[in-house]
Amino acid sequence: MSTRTKGSSKIGQEAAKKAKLTGHGGSPEGPVGHWCQWVQRRKPALLSERLARCVFVLKNHGPDNVLLKAEHGEHFEVPLGAVRATYAQGIITVEAMGEESTLIEFDFRPLNFRY
Repeated sequence: MSTRTKGSSKIGQEAAKKAKLTGHGGSPEGPVGHWCQWVQRRKPALLSERLARCVFVLKNHGPDNVLLKAEHGEHFEVPLGAVRATYAQGIITVEAMGEESTLIEFDFRPLNFRY
């Protein structure tokens, strides 16, 4: 994990501090699954291999856009500062689209169906 803040927004810097405080930039804060992670440029970051059906939420702290790909869900570009949510399951990857590493924050909520 990089501690670089050059070119990052103030929000991104705060998210990076939060990531460091939660433990090595990737430890969960609680039982629901909330993480911050740096994504290397042009190298997809594998966030999940066998994720159960859930709502997956991603916030891009920048400095560049990222591409979110969910195996059983949507594939879309997330611009700097934007938040996107999708139903997802299985493999989830995120790729930084620019020339620099990008900080993302993500969360997932299991789908609880009552029959």
